[in-house]
Amino acid sequence: MSSSAPQTIERLKLLLLKKRKACQAPKAKEHEDMMEREQRSTAKEARFNDLFRDFQYIEGGLENFKANQLTTDKETVSPETVENTMRITEMGHQAQVAHVAALLEGQIKLLYESILKFGGPFDKLRHSGFPKLYFQDPNTKLFEPVGNGGLLVYYQNRGNGDKSNGGPGLTAFPPGFKMLSGNPTARSQKYTPGEGSQGELRERAVFWSCLRYTTSNPGYDGNGFPTTDCEAGLNARIHMPACWDGVNVDTADHMSHVAYLSQIDNGVCPSTHPVYMMKLFYEVTWDVHAFASRWNPAVDKWPFVYSTGDPTGYSWHGDFQNGWDTTALQNAIDNCNNPNDETGQGVTEACSYLTVVNADFANQCKISPVVSEQTDGVLSRLPG
Repeated sequence: MSSSAPQTIERLKLLLLKKRKACQAPKAKEHEDMMEREQRSTAKEARFNDLFRDFQYIEGGLENFKANQLTTDKETVSPETVENTMRITEMGHQAQVAHVAALLEGQIKLLYESILKFGGPFDKLRHSGFPKLYFQDPNTKLFEPVGNGGLLVYYQNRGNGDKSNGGPGLTAFPPGFKMLSGNPTARSQKYTPGEGSQGELRERAVFWSCLRYTTSNPGYDGNGFPTTDCEAGLNARIHMPACWDGVNVDTADHMSHVAYLSQIDNGVCPSTHPVYMMKLFYEVTWDVHAFASRWNPAVDKWPFVYSTGDPTGYSWHGDFQNGWDTTALQNAIDNCNNPNDETGQGVTEACSYLTVVNADFANQCKISPVVSEQTDGVLSRLPG
């Protein structure tokens, strides 16, 4: 845990108290209408209360984290260690600790920025995660991180529950909602492709495309890892579950409370999970071609490995923890897919319920490492 965490918490407390005082005693302009002033004050106080709840939630996670005194030797970290805070992904033992602590302090920082910009965007605390890809040199056996273009997250109106498909409409993610797609421990396929069980859909929900459009070589899709260079990139994709049991915001395996649509990208929800939600789709394009001159597909095995220690590619997975203002997201779902205006064409800025943060601002959100461990450059072993 970074030594800056306690100081950050104290700064947050002082700032929250200051903001609360400002909310409770707003200064009236000379010609301001009393009713408008009261409405504005009420809305501002409600926003403060949302922030304060977020703060209490994250502070509790930090205290729980410190109380458990996580070790960084080769010891599996249990989900209970960060109960009500973050999902643990199996990214290696020491990397697990880094993953948890970084996310906790990252959320503290983003919350702090939201309070400083009181009245600005409040959906920045949502979290999406995925394992990192490394190249292992066939000759030296050393590891190097593979560059990528960042995580793209698509919010999709899918399933028979969507209004466009004749349904009643989709439901926003509830507070505290978490889920996982894929299997971090998988090293092969278990189910018969196309059988349609939830286990098989889970396997089929994570896949890749070997992009080769910059050459005359045909591209191809698959599960696990490909066997050739992907000249235009390895595009790894994840469909998230879009069906909810309507009761549990999380379960021990981070999956039992959710289910996949019958066709993964569309279709019906099972009767056990009748609530249709907004469907998330992740994609990351890895620049594997940057290492093309250092291996020979005719001789060498696929030389890339995930940070989970997986050389097969079947452990590709993604996680999601909700940090949305549920009301804002529900309003966006209900009103910002209108075929009669720009929201129907996917123009996010046209949705009055959302505040879009530009990339330059978003890229300023960085946190310092909380575990003294090298993760970039040339490595003799994977982190963890």
